[in-house]
Order: sequence, then structure tokens, then C-alpha cells
Amino acid sequence: GVPARADVLATLRADAAAARPAPDVASLLEPRVIVAHLAAVPGAAPGGALPAADLPVPEFFAALARYAAGASGARADVARGLAALHRQDWAAAVAALEQALDTAPDALVALRYLGAASAGIGEDRDAAGAWALSLTGADASPAWLLAHAHALVRAQDLAGALAVLTDGVARWPADAALLARRGELLIAAGRPAEARVDLEAAVDRAPGDDRALFLLTVLAFADVAGGAGAGAVATFDRWSARYLARPGVPPSPVGDWRRLVLGRAPR
Repeated sequence: GVPARADVLATLRADAAAARPAPDVASLLEPRVIVAHLAAVPGAAPGGALPAADLPVPEFFAALARYAAGASGARADVARGLAALHRQDWAAAVAALEQALDTAPDALVALRYLGAASAGIGEDRDAAGAWALSLTGADASPAWLLAHAHALVRAQDLAGALAVLTDGVARWPADAALLARRGELLIAAGRPAEARVDLEAAVDRAPGDDRALFLLTVLAFADVAGGAGAGAVATFDRWSARYLARPGVPPSPVGDWRRLVLGRAPR
């Protein structure tokens, strides 16, 4: 038979609260942003011009390493740290960015990228602390706030992660990734009604978000399990059909739930 609603939600909460991997550093290393950041680092510039932001990514970071080679000062250290981040040499990145901060303690850019390096080596509390101080400016982005929230979840600070995502949604209210992740964490926090609002907004903006569609399906199934009536069954029918229609969705019990609730196989 249909399981109890509390059991469905308890399983879903545990899944939603599960830690996600450290961010793909490539998503945080945009050449255009890096050039602007380096230009703002205090102190003398290394010899030569900054690499052009429109270079292909591998060439940009090779040029960045040459730019910093043999030079001293905070700007060169940040450039070295960024080149190390790109090749995922976390220890070298941490060393270079910490050196930059020793030279220029107010260089928040160095602190931001130090957070990425800390996340890369699993030091999530350090990463979250660095990002709490360095992601307050107008040049932050949804990708950085998502990385911050993921680090807080891995550090078992669900409330802190929700606060970061709520700030992100206030700044970028149309960003589907921020809405979807906040919706997921609202499930983990035991707030399914609020989660549903965020997840529906996310799939309105990103109809191919398989994870958000799955979470909406499970929330609808929980309502059916709680005896919510014909409206809940119709909602479950709608979300589960959309989810199962997506190409390549991973194995899940959704098809079995449809047979159980609707008496028919997935369409």
C-alpha cells in the first residue's frame, strides 16, 4: 500500500540534507571577472599586461602563470593562486593566496579564491568563513553563493546555508539554481510548503531540472500518502509524468508510485 506521509517526508528530508560535492572550480574562474579582480588588487603590478579575458580558457591560465612568474607582491600571488586553482593544485593555491593576504590583508578577492581552494581540500568551515567575508560585493554571482551554501551544508550548518540562499534569491530572484537549492534545503528543514513554492518557480525557469522535478514529485506523493484527496492525486500525476518524461532520469520508485496511486504504468 501507500506508505505513511511522515515516512515519505522523513526519507526526503534526509536525502535533501545530504552534502553535495565541492563546486566545480571552473564555474568560479571566469577570465573576464578574474581580470577585473586582479586589476583591483592593491600594490604593484607584475611586469607585462594582464592576459586578455577573451583568450581560450587554457591559454588564459597559461598566460596568467607567465604574468606572475618571478614577480612578487599581492597581485602576483593572487595570479599564481588562480593558476594553481585552475589546475586543481589546492596546496599551491592556498599557499599563494595566503601569501597575498599577508601582503594585502584587505584584498577580499584573494580571500574569495582562498575559499575555493579551501573547499577543494575539504576544509569547508574555512571556505564558508572566507566566503562570508568576501561575497558581499556587487561582483558576487549566483555560482559563488551556491558554492558558499554547499560548503555550509557540508559543514552541517543548514540554517546558515538557507540564509545564504535566501540572500541570493533576494539578489537574483529569477535564478533557477538558487531557487531549486533553497527549495531542497527547505525540505531538509521540514518546511515542505515553502519548498514547493521555490521548486515550482525553479522549474518554471528551468523546465529540464530533473532534481527539482523529482522533489516536486515526492512532495506530491507525500500529500497523496497523507490522504489529501483528488487534487493531490492530480498534482502527483502531473509532476510524476513530467519527471518520467525526461530523458535519462536515474532509477527511482516514481514508476512504482504511479502504478500504486493511479493504477497504470508510467506514460
